[in-house]
Amino acid sequence: MNNKKKFYNRLKYAPFQFKHSDEAVAAYRHTNPDGTLGGWVAETATVEDTVYIAPDAQVFEYATVKDNAKIMHEAYVCEFATVMGNAIVDDYSMVCGNSIVRDDAYVGGQSIIGGDTFMGGWRSSESEILE
Repeated sequence: MNNKKKFYNRLKYAPFQFKHSDEAVAAYRHTNPDGTLGGWVAETATVEDTVYIAPDAQVFEYATVKDNAKIMHEAYVCEFATVMGNAIVDDYSMVCGNSIVRDDAYVGGQSIIGGDTFMGGWRSSESEILE
């Protein structure tokens, strides 16, 4: 049975050069909950089936993305970062280091979140801000 598993892994993973990485690593294309083809995920990263990853987004190194999180529009999650809950990483942003982005947090506008940063809480709608 181990031989079948090894054969399956060779079919699932392919060498891929991540944008912020020095060399190609084993990776696969994530399948989103709606069945669409998502972005690239390194074999060493952990991404749950409930997560949405845009086709041009990447999760690599030892990052974790879980729950109902969304990684959108050329966003990157890397190193030992965790994105969870209903958090969204969007718009060419990067979450890295040991950072945790959770709950309803939104990271966008080409932001870089690194180190030991913790982001969580809720997101206001535009109408609430204007009132």
